[in-house]
Amino acid sequence: MVVFRYQNNVPRLVPTLVMASLVILTALKARLMDVSLVWICHNVDQDTLPYFKPIERLRRAALMRLAHAVLVLDPAFLPYMPRRDARAVSFGAKRDGSVSAENMVAIRAFADRFDRVVLIAGQDKGKYKAFARIPEVVARFAEAGLEAGVITAGMAGDRVFDPATEGRVLRIVEKNIRESALAGQVDFIYRENADISMPYTVYAAATASIPVLTRRGNILADILEREGIGLCLDGDITQPRQAYDFSGFLKRHSWDSLSRILTEQGIEV
Repeated sequence: MVVFRYQNNVPRLVPTLVMASLVILTALKARLMDVSLVWICHNVDQDTLPYFKPIERLRRAALMRLAHAVLVLDPAFLPYMPRRDARAVSFGAKRDGSVSAENMVAIRAFADRFDRVVLIAGQDKGKYKAFARIPEVVARFAEAGLEAGVITAGMAGDRVFDPATEGRVLRIVEKNIRESALAGQVDFIYRENADISMPYTVYAAATASIPVLTRRGNILADILEREGIGLCLDGDITQPRQAYDFSGFLKRHSWDSLSRILTEQGIEV
């Protein structure tokens, strides 16, 4: 079996052409040799960082046509797929990651200053919009009569806010943060993407029993409300954690969903 997952382009033409050629040739060879070909389409509408869009469209169209099975990471994405036989699989609970002792000391001291603490981790470019929303997140909690602080663990080091907001931001460095280690200090995890994709942050947050916040108008908002694991900024941000269904979400979404779906479609795992 041949499985394709991420095939994001790079900002250089020659490597992009080489990669696209290898993907298409491998897919053609798999079909000719009657080898099962599976595409797990993480980003339904476009690559994470779309460079050289005509090449991207050609590569994605080839996989869409040649794959025996095309899989997306949430049922909400199926209406956006050209393949009517696409199926939904999922990630599962997050078990790895860490938080350094030095960062834990800083986080505890920071959390003691605020009524609510929001964690934002990941990248600060392209489709990733969370870091740009920090002033809006702080303002929304203020509207609810709550003082909010924001912990950033990722690539927001160069983003500068107004002095009042800066005083509410703690920047730490963790390559793979373990969200469950912060369950006692963090009240929400904020995430917002500008494309049709399922961030692994959602599974990490559910594992840690921390609700996810997002902005209404992106597809993640629908998923959070459907699954009962988070809410939008305009929702009731004062509700207790008991109101969320983290354990149910992790029961409904597990790592074995991929093997189950492939077996149902007659593809040997």
